Amino acid sequence: MLAKDHQIDWTNAAPEHTPSRFDCNFRNMTLCEWEQVAGSDFELKVSQIGKDPNAWDPLTNHHGKVEGNTLGYSVEPEVGRGGVTSPEIPGTSSGHCLSFWYWLRGKGVSLRVSSLSQGQDSTLLWQRTVDEGRGWQWAKITTSDGNKIQYNITVEKLGPEGSVQLGDLWYSPRSCSPRQLSLTDTCDFETGLCGLTEPSVSNDSWTLVSGDWSSAVTWDKGDNTYKTAHGHFLAYSQDGTTPGSTAIMESPVMILQNDTTTMQETCVHFYYFLSGPHVGTLELTTHSTNSNENVVWKTSGDHGRLWLPGEIQLGYHQSPGMRFRVKAIAGPGPRGFFGIDDITVRQGKCASPGSCGFDNGDFCTWRPDPSIASSRSWRSFQGTSLSFEGDNQDKGILISQLFSGDQVRCIHFVWAHVKGKGSLKLSRKDIVTIESNQLLWKLTVDESKNTTDTLNWRPARVSVESGVNHEIYLTAEALSRGFHVLIDNVLVTSQPCLAQPAEAVSFDCDFSDGLAYWYQETAQEAYWVVKSEDAANKGPKVCAQVDSATAKDGATARLHSPVIPAGDRCLRFSYRMYGADVDSLKVFMDLGHKRLPYVDWRGGDSKNWVQTAINLKNDRNYKLVFEGVCIRKDYCDLRIANIDVSASSCPDTWHSGSDSPHCTFESDHDPLCQFIVRPSQALKALDPFRWRREGGIQKSYQYAPSLDVNLGASGHYAYVAWPRFQIYPETIINVTTTLLR
Repeated sequence: MLAKDHQIDWTNAAPEHTPSRFDCNFRNMTLCEWEQVAGSDFELKVSQIGKDPNAWDPLTNHHGKVEGNTLGYSVEPEVGRGGVTSPEIPGTSSGHCLSFWYWLRGKGVSLRVSSLSQGQDSTLLWQRTVDEGRGWQWAKITTSDGNKIQYNITVEKLGPEGSVQLGDLWYSPRSCSPRQLSLTDTCDFETGLCGLTEPSVSNDSWTLVSGDWSSAVTWDKGDNTYKTAHGHFLAYSQDGTTPGSTAIMESPVMILQNDTTTMQETCVHFYYFLSGPHVGTLELTTHSTNSNENVVWKTSGDHGRLWLPGEIQLGYHQSPGMRFRVKAIAGPGPRGFFGIDDITVRQGKCASPGSCGFDNGDFCTWRPDPSIASSRSWRSFQGTSLSFEGDNQDKGILISQLFSGDQVRCIHFVWAHVKGKGSLKLSRKDIVTIESNQLLWKLTVDESKNTTDTLNWRPARVSVESGVNHEIYLTAEALSRGFHVLIDNVLVTSQPCLAQPAEAVSFDCDFSDGLAYWYQETAQEAYWVVKSEDAANKGPKVCAQVDSATAKDGATARLHSPVIPAGDRCLRFSYRMYGADVDSLKVFMDLGHKRLPYVDWRGGDSKNWVQTAINLKNDRNYKLVFEGVCIRKDYCDLRIANIDVSASSCPDTWHSGSDSPHCTFESDHDPLCQFIVRPSQALKALDPFRWRREGGIQKSYQYAPSLDVNLGASGHYAYVAWPRFQIYPETIINVTTTLLR
């Protein structure tokens, strides 16, 4: 008998669930028999749905009702870790099953479930580390060994924005119920094959494995469901197989609606892994009792060491006996590996706007640019992909549907080069902004015609971020006669991603091609504009300038880089700050959950262009942001140019961790050795000035040095000159500056 304060209303419980003392739905504002993890940075709190929510919290429970309680965390401190732990659960002969609803929103948040079994070290069972959108998600974790177990559920926050909430924890003293793949369920392979079988036409076999399958030399640990080595998936290895061998798994019968008044399409979503230099082809096919096998999705070649999403839209079928098959076709050698996980089948259209397999000549929500002649536009290729063929300077443009600006997206697709020289690029066209067409991703290929019968399909992806409604343009351009390229399997997801391949995006920008891969915030009152430099300024030919003429006083303009991978890098750029109304130029690193400042320069006291170099280092992916502010728009000339981000540390810079830190001020790339100059509060009321790098005699000031201490007249040093004291009624201001690293 459960204690009174632990009794649970099972009206909304999972079907066929038998109540357990380890269950908890937080209805009585308690943790039931669960406890806070000792030594945590913060405690998880039980809160009432809809009561004083912040912008990240759920407004309803997982049934869509404004009732009930959740357990979670969504407020300060900005960083830290907290969690709850279950009592020790007795061993069973049938395993264990823990299931729960969860809400995961915001950048820098994560949710993990681990187990402690019979005194062993903690084992990570399941984890989620990215924003999963505005919706409750269902998780089910099975453990088959049946030993004593204790669960730890851990929430981690790396920033102020975000919310992690749990609802309705359920425990069963047996492995989670086997799933039967149908139109209303998902197969995650954690409890078996979900009714998938191997047909007689298959001459090789898929294998159900866990994420630490040691025979897969091309495999990184972790399935897609749990994202740990505890999870399971379908795998096929080419090691020891004959080229052309096929491993096939067939679904149960998918009985589609055949009432003509309720015709529905069917969406199949899945994750796949295709890795290795010899890996072959992965296909999804359909067939029924009244039709032959039909290929509806296909990809080939090494796609890297990661899980990739796939999605196909199946049309309405009159035959009730339709099934689909997952088919792996072995490539020419032993080093090839296939993986399949998390197959979801749903009646209706696929939920990812913009996704398309281009099967049967269908362009889905994409359309060819009507201004281009159809003979040189994108066309269906063999009913399974899209093709562009053209001669020198011919273009084919494919335009997406209109996307809203309320979320970051990732565009995935695969492409294959057939012959000739040309380019393939993605750009973003904002509906309301000063930018007409923002470059996102670009590759130039120049290869001879493929000599093999199999096309080399290559994966690609890029993040898309805009605060306003926008369209995506996919453009192929011929740079020689006979350029031919194919694309297929476009999938749009709701998480940011690193560009693939890396060379398709550049972090450098000299502004000769506009903002190139950089972009600026659309919901701001000032913008960076590209302009040609006056030759008299002896600076770069092209730069970006804060457009103070059209901005409000005190408005801020921000320019963002693409997502930059973690690691050591050197940022070099030139800048010019001139005019009494210049407030500041800042450079900071945007980690999503917080921003790290690197530069904070103030005032506008020189017409000269200055070059600088800054060492960047972080173990997380990030974006760089240039921020320019004008106090007023009258006398503000704030410019940047020649942004260069190289994959190494800067030379000739200050190294405070070395045995003899030093700075001679002789580097043109880093004039002040990464020192940041900040005027004192007193200076903000006066004509701005600051430490600067100079050489030779400063004739304007009688006390200036005439020689550098190291190199004499040819050397450089840092100096600051004091103007006359400024005298105000009843006040004398002592003018000082500080030189800070």
